[in-house]
Amino acid sequence: MAAFHEWRNDVKYFWYQIELLRKLWPGHLKDLAGEIKDLVDYLSDDHDLALLRKRALSEAKNEKNEKDGHAYEALLALIDKRRAELETQACFLGQRIYAETPSAFSSRVHEYWRARRAEEKNNPIAAS
Repeated sequence: MAAFHEWRNDVKYFWYQIELLRKLWPGHLKDLAGEIKDLVDYLSDDHDLALLRKRALSEAKNEKNEKDGHAYEALLALIDKRRAELETQACFLGQRIYAETPSAFSSRVHEYWRARRAEEKNNPIAAS
């Protein structure tokens, strides 16, 4: 749980950064921002379910009624199933988003920056 929570925080920061840079190449970076946002959503949902599971487990331990105990077991099974799905989706999407090395990604964004600056110098009205 802790690893996915930390990853969620890092991905959120990355999403904020890409949102700030979207004007450099609006179409491409908008698509990337959308995929990063999807990853944030998967990781956030997983985190919420982890907290729900912890609470349900705590409640189940205090439960004296066998019938309610089975309901908690069913709930925990559903939570675990959904978390496994979300974590799988997050890992596959994360592999695509982070396929490029950090230095290659940085170089690419730097080139977007240079191209945008050149566009603004040559035609400030078109670049806005």
